[in-house]
Amino acid sequence: MSPRAVPLTIDRASARPLPQQVADALRRAIVDGVFVTGDRLPSTRALAAELQVSRGVAHHAYDQLAAEGWIEGRTGSGTYVAAEVSVVPRTALVGPTTPTDDGDLPTLALRPGIPWTPPRASAAWRRAWRIAGSEPAPHDYPDPAGPLALRRSICALLARARGMTVGPERVVVTTGAVHGLTLALAALRRSGPDPKPVLAVEAPGYRVAVSAALAVGWEVHDIPVDQGGVVVDALRAAPDSTRAVYVTPSHQYPTGGMLDVGRRAALVAYARDTDTVVIEDDYDSEYRYDVAPLPALAQLDADRVVLLGNHREDSRRGCPARLDGAARTSGRAGSVPPVGRRRLPVDTPLHGDGVVARRRRVGPPGARGPSSLSGP
Repeated sequence: MSPRAVPLTIDRASARPLPQQVADALRRAIVDGVFVTGDRLPSTRALAAELQVSRGVAHHAYDQLAAEGWIEGRTGSGTYVAAEVSVVPRTALVGPTTPTDDGDLPTLALRPGIPWTPPRASAAWRRAWRIAGSEPAPHDYPDPAGPLALRRSICALLARARGMTVGPERVVVTTGAVHGLTLALAALRRSGPDPKPVLAVEAPGYRVAVSAALAVGWEVHDIPVDQGGVVVDALRAAPDSTRAVYVTPSHQYPTGGMLDVGRRAALVAYARDTDTVVIEDDYDSEYRYDVAPLPALAQLDADRVVLLGNHREDSRRGCPARLDGAARTSGRAGSVPPVGRRRLPVDTPLHGDGVVARRRRVGPPGARGPSSLSGP
């Protein structure tokens, strides 16, 4: 089958990059029916010559469309329009936005927790996925705490990134931080006629965690925060039935404060004095650009602190968002170790050494000290 001619033009005066213009035009041609399933597209060399652009422009455009599922390469044959592409794209194509004569400004999405995702997976991520995909399927039901090899990798990551020395027997792989939180609350709840247990939470704080606690039969007690994070002294006014304290010490959500060493020590001391468990959500601890890393609360007292670690944001910076669900492993659905033998619930993708090394190099110009996943 001979390749179809490509009826598209590019605007060299546009602020939109040429690879995106080419990808936009090809995508629109497929949606409009100019190209249909099975049509062969020109090679990147032929397309570049026709548009008078570099071959890299055509290559990047094809990679983008292949990642989105619009086209597929066939070894030794060429590039074709993929099957089942007759649907309208989920997101509209948006060109450069400029203020109108009325002075209207572009709309900005300010929702937190949504990192920028590159259009292509890095070479390290592709290599990691190839290695993971070559592993044989398990012959039995997996360990409810998570695969041993993965838990060992998590232990190595915790040692590099958080300075913690833990064994795989203290790690539980979950489907997310909220799943880990509910498992910890289930383990901490006492049976009998005692009043409902109370979870002390930051206010303002992560309301999804509050909803999760209420859903499993806990009450919540708000603890104020300031620019330095949770006000530890205010915990003294918490109800006697307080069994746990949920905090985000590395990057308080949503104010961004960092709990200093003094408050961390005071929080652990409070937990010891009151027989309370601290649930440490290590939210955004990997993003450190201008200060030295502070020790995790779990490093100060591993028998009194449960660490919830989640590298979802970091992983999505290295691979397409659609792979995020595949990168996340299934979690513990059954029993939880007794409170005296607590484990650390962790949600993490498969980090290859090359990916971790690349994260260490990511940082703004002029940043001091380590960034991302670098250790203390």
